[in-house]
Formats: sequence, C-alpha cells, structure tokens
Amino acid sequence: MATPSRPRTTRAGRGERAAGYIQPGRVGKKPLVGYFSKEAHKAIKQLALDLDRKVEDLMGEAFHDLLVKLQRHRDAQFFKD
Repeated sequence: MATPSRPRTTRAGRGERAAGYIQPGRVGKKPLVGYFSKEAHKAIKQLALDLDRKVEDLMGEAFHDLLVKLQRHRDAQFFKD
C-alpha cells in the first residue's frame, strides 16, 4: 500500500524568494526572450560588461532604435528609461 503523499510546502531559504514574490522593478512589466547562439550571447554579455550596463538596458536601447528607424515613434517611447 502506497503512503499518501503530503502536499509540498515551499519555504524561502537563503538566496530564494517566496512564491508569488515580484521584484519591485518588474511590477507591470513582461519579459521579452530570444534564443541566440552561444557566441552571440557571449558577445552581448561582454559588451554589457565593457559598457558597465545591463544586457536588459542594451536590449531596450536596441528595440528603441529599431522602432525609431521604422518610424514607430509612438511605440519607441515604451523603451525609454
């Protein structure tokens, strides 16, 4: 006879966040994700390090510039600081 399973309980330990926690800077935001080669990933990470910026900031600047280039100025505003 199998023992009944107990419901899992999660407790935030060191370096973990409680379930349902949202970092304040991410409230009201959605992730944009892409898959690229290992070399592309490394190049962008290194660029961010060289410029002392976050990859997320570089992505925002790139999206902003692309939208401006395509004359989508109204949409480009969403990628400003």
